[in-house]
Amino acid sequence: MTTRFRKILLELPPWILTGMTLAAILWLTLSPRPFGSLHTPFFPGADKLAHALMFGFLVAMMALDRTRKRNFIKLSPLYLICCAILSSLLGVAIEYLQEALHTGRTFEYIDMVADSCGAFASAFIWLLLQPKDIE
Repeated sequence: MTTRFRKILLELPPWILTGMTLAAILWLTLSPRPFGSLHTPFFPGADKLAHALMFGFLVAMMALDRTRKRNFIKLSPLYLICCAILSSLLGVAIEYLQEALHTGRTFEYIDMVADSCGAFASAFIWLLLQPKDIE
């Protein structure tokens, strides 16, 4: 990671990346029509891929916020598992909120599975890709 990029990351407020990602996920999953009248089905199951990517990205942002505020320390597997669990629980809560708010969004168990798969895949990838010894 370049020194300039690292400096920019260190100057950001704590948990800003996680907060921005969480706000985007809540908007995309709870608003009745987040993209207005635009409806472009890419391929069957594209929404499940979108769920996995959103909740995986949330785990990545939680990990990035944590590591950058601790001088780019290596994260423990336990911390990453906790991030994945929190992200997965958020996905479950959102599905129940979609049902309760009656916004036209549907409750789907498979969305919860996609959320969890994305979250745990992201945690696993972070664990594999983080440097063994960080400066």
